[in-house]
Amino acid sequence: KKLSTNCEFIQLIFISASFK
Repeated sequence: KKLSTNCEFIQLIFISASFK
């Protein structure tokens, strides 16, 4: 489940960009 972390990381960045 190491790739899952990468996917979540990308999602977090996406959410952060959308929040801005």
